[in-house]
Amino acid sequence: MQNLSCKTCGATLSERDLDRRLAIISCSHCGGIYDLTKGQESTKQGDDEPMEARAIAPLPGKFRVKQDRNRLRVSWHWISAKVLFLIPFTIAWNSFLFPMIWRPEAFSFFLTGHLAIGIYLVYYTFAELLNKTTITVDSRRLTVRHYPLPWWPAPTIDVADIEQFYVVERVRKSKDSETVYFDVHAVKRDNRNVKVLLGLEEVGQALYLEQTFEKIMNIRDRPVAGEVRKDHVYL
Repeated sequence: MQNLSCKTCGATLSERDLDRRLAIISCSHCGGIYDLTKGQESTKQGDDEPMEARAIAPLPGKFRVKQDRNRLRVSWHWISAKVLFLIPFTIAWNSFLFPMIWRPEAFSFFLTGHLAIGIYLVYYTFAELLNKTTITVDSRRLTVRHYPLPWWPAPTIDVADIEQFYVVERVRKSKDSETVYFDVHAVKRDNRNVKVLLGLEEVGQALYLEQTFEKIMNIRDRPVAGEVRKDHVYL
C-alpha cells in the first residue's frame, strides 16, 4: 500500500488501521477517519495505484479519544465562550426575584413561571461550567454519561440492537435570532429511534461521532430520511 498521510495531523496512515471490508482507514494518532472509496480509481490496466483517501470528519479539537482493541472512549468538557453571556444573564434574571423572598404574598402565576425559568438557568449555567460528557463503546454497549450534574439524554444501548447512526440539524428560533444545534440519533433493529446526544454546536462534532461509532461497530453507512448530508461543510 502506498504511504498515505493523515490530513488532520500529518501522521503516516498504517495498513494495520485499514478495514478492507468497509474500505476505511483511521489515524491511530488523532482518530481521523478516511473513506478510501471516495477517490478516483485508475483506468489503466495493471495500475495498482491506490485511490486518494478523503477525510470524512476530522477529530474535533475539544474531543479526547482513547481507543484500544475492544473499547472506545470519547469525552469533552462543556465549557465554552457562551458562559460569558449565561452567567450575567442568569444573575440578572434571578435578581428580579430577590425582593419577593420576603413578600410571598406578592407571588403570582407569572412570578412562579419566572422562578421556574430562573432555577433552570442556574442549573444549566452550572452544567455548562462543570459538566463533562463521556461516551464509551465496547463489544456490548454504548453508554453516554454527563457529570457531575445529570443531563438528558444519557442512554445505554446494546450494540447488537443498533442498525444505523445519523445526524439531525435542529434550529431553535427566538425573536431576534436563531441557534443551530446538531443531534446524534441511532436507529435500532426494530426501527425505533433513540436520541444518543443532543445539542452539539458544530456539525463536524456530530458527524465525527456518527462515523466513528459506525466504524467501531462495523456498520455500513446508509441514508436516513431527514439526516444532515454527508457533504455538509464542517469547520
